[in-house]
Amino acid sequence: MNKKIFAQLLAHSKNDLTKITQPYILETFGVEVERCDTMEQYVEAIDDACLHKYFSKYWQNDMKKWKYSGVALIDEVNSLKPRAVLDVGCGYNEFKGKIDNLIGIDPYNDRADLQVSTLEYKTDQRFDVIMCLGSVNFGSRDKIIAEVSRCVNLLAEEVPCSSGSTQVCNTTNPRQIG
Repeated sequence: MNKKIFAQLLAHSKNDLTKITQPYILETFGVEVERCDTMEQYVEAIDDACLHKYFSKYWQNDMKKWKYSGVALIDEVNSLKPRAVLDVGCGYNEFKGKIDNLIGIDPYNDRADLQVSTLEYKTDQRFDVIMCLGSVNFGSRDKIIAEVSRCVNLLAEEVPCSSGSTQVCNTTNPRQIG
């Protein structure tokens, strides 16, 4: 649960859900959400709406500043000769067509192959490489652990990559997990 959103709602409402109105949510958080039955549901809905707004309207890729992104990452992943690659939180899906056998998922960007979250992604396919480049570090500690676990569960058990091992690339945005 996003503790900052929870604290803001609690301070305003004093646990009275009738005080959490659409005008208050829009003015305070800049988003609209459906009516919820619990404080926790409001926190999750507001957090998700804020993430959706940020990643669909404002986020800009700054991949070039990282050592293992861009061409270096493309070459590294392709050198493994993977059967299937999953780009979790692919954003604008910039690796599509550059990394072999890639599927990009992102809950907030319509350029993804599938516009779906990690936890909602349903497939029987297993992946030799899963890339989580700054995408699995939003939300509560439990949510982050669930997303990482989901990624691990999507890895192929037998990997024919030239390195002989499964690869998971993960960089995160610096923030305190709360």
